[in-house]
Amino acid sequence: MSYLTEDQFRQYMEVFSKAPELTVDTEGTLTHPHSETWGVSISYGGIAEYFAFNHMLGQNLPGEWLSAVVKVLENCPQLNFHHAKHDLKALRNLGLNYTGKFYDTMLMQHMVNENLYSKELDALAVHYKTERKRNDSLMKDLIKGFGWDYVPVEIIRPYGANDAYITEVIKNLIQPDFEAQGFDGELWDWEQRFCRLLMKIEDNGILINQDLSQQQLEIGLKTMSAIEKRLGFNPGSPVQLGNFLLEELKVPPVGEKGKSGRYSFNKENMKVYDELLALRNDETAKLILTYRGWQKTCSSNYKAYLELLRPDGRIRCNYKQHGTDTGRLSCEKPNLQQIPKVSDNPWNGHLKDAFIVEEGRTAYELDYSQLEFRLGAAYGKEKKLLEIFNDDSRDIFSEMAADLHMTRNQTKTLNYSIQYGAGVNRIKNVFGVTDNAAKAILTNYYRQYQGLAKVSTFAKNKCIERGYVQYWTGRRRHFVNPSKQAHKAFNAAIQGGAFEIVKRAMVKVDEAGLNNDECKIDLQVHDSIRVDIVNGKEAEYLPEIKRVMEDTPDFGVKFRVDVKRWGEKG
Repeated sequence: MSYLTEDQFRQYMEVFSKAPELTVDTEGTLTHPHSETWGVSISYGGIAEYFAFNHMLGQNLPGEWLSAVVKVLENCPQLNFHHAKHDLKALRNLGLNYTGKFYDTMLMQHMVNENLYSKELDALAVHYKTERKRNDSLMKDLIKGFGWDYVPVEIIRPYGANDAYITEVIKNLIQPDFEAQGFDGELWDWEQRFCRLLMKIEDNGILINQDLSQQQLEIGLKTMSAIEKRLGFNPGSPVQLGNFLLEELKVPPVGEKGKSGRYSFNKENMKVYDELLALRNDETAKLILTYRGWQKTCSSNYKAYLELLRPDGRIRCNYKQHGTDTGRLSCEKPNLQQIPKVSDNPWNGHLKDAFIVEEGRTAYELDYSQLEFRLGAAYGKEKKLLEIFNDDSRDIFSEMAADLHMTRNQTKTLNYSIQYGAGVNRIKNVFGVTDNAAKAILTNYYRQYQGLAKVSTFAKNKCIERGYVQYWTGRRRHFVNPSKQAHKAFNAAIQGGAFEIVKRAMVKVDEAGLNNDECKIDLQVHDSIRVDIVNGKEAEYLPEIKRVMEDTPDFGVKFRVDVKRWGEKG
């Protein structure tokens, strides 16, 4: 005996089959490659129901009814989700590979207001002052005591149906703003296509060298232990490290004192402290930097890789289209955006070696060269820089070094610091100079490249005037406090705009048939992609992928893609 009669089920199917759009939520586990979908909730016009088919406990609906649910969803011209990437994968387990139009309230919210702290469904319900997610204490107790798998149908049914209903309400509340900002058209079409590509990349996963990861983890832990003993305190403790930096090394404090009367050693401030330590030519500073390098790499990389391995020896992170303010991709479990391009540091110099491929295949990296800088030069119509960028035989940083009377490395450091919004204080810390010297460095830079100064000022003014900057695609970066945050406007425009180039290039590579069993995209890191290619097929795929990636809109600058073996330096 099921919780729905056959007549009740047919009535639901009749209503849903005539709907122009349906809102869908799924329940189950997505632990690839052994994922399960237990049931699906559907909502339309305030009518919502949960259809259970694969639960371990409770009354599932007759299995033969599943085909009717699948048919209704498959034929629907539009489906709405909250976290579409998750639900589209879950629907595949029920035999539905949905190819129609969809909306995702999580991504829509991120586009209309990326500054909202959380895009989780309950957070959006609070934000839009609509009905909250069900808070079932019995379900929480069951999950805590027995695990998610053992929650019976009768407990999940109202919870799942309510999720679909809330998602429908929130989607209707977001839609007017989404349309008013110009996102409901070509821009959203690209987001849908990119979402489907990310599903493929996550399905592929990436193979991990477990022996190397374990070996490097053990080296790191031993190194950290030895450094801790040598220093006589724990550099991994913000309090102990902070006291040592300020009291023993006499490093100048960063930021302002908090309500407690103490300086903060948060993530952002520690970046500055690391820069200050790097300027010191003493053993203690080197030991602290080495400890912190190993600490981050061991926890975020090697340890995470080993712990998150799937049964097939691969890791499959969760790529997030809503993970950064500028719209760049982020990922979690594990974070694969932290892999350095090239490093000689002992703590992460072997990190790329942890990512391997099956025998008979080779991995290659295709990386946009100075993508954000090129886009910034194009926006600033900086003729001197554009001429260098458009000639592959010339080196941008060598020629800039001559203009600025600095070394090539100093020039490179200065440029990327300015590109990421550095002001006088940051330049002072990076180069270890006085305030006046830092001001002189910035003045000289913008005197040489006046186009960059003008476009940066233009972006600041637009930010203050409108409260946002707009990328070349129409996407926006909104600012909560435009007058105080305006100095970030130009950086947002080039960082976010650059990733719009990467995103569309990746989609075009996929849709050109260049992402398949012979050549798989298995990793995306900022401005680069990694492809895993069958040996002997390189000449067939690499030039074509490079061509597609370099075929960008005309900004007046050439966007160059460098191709090399994964982990190869130079």
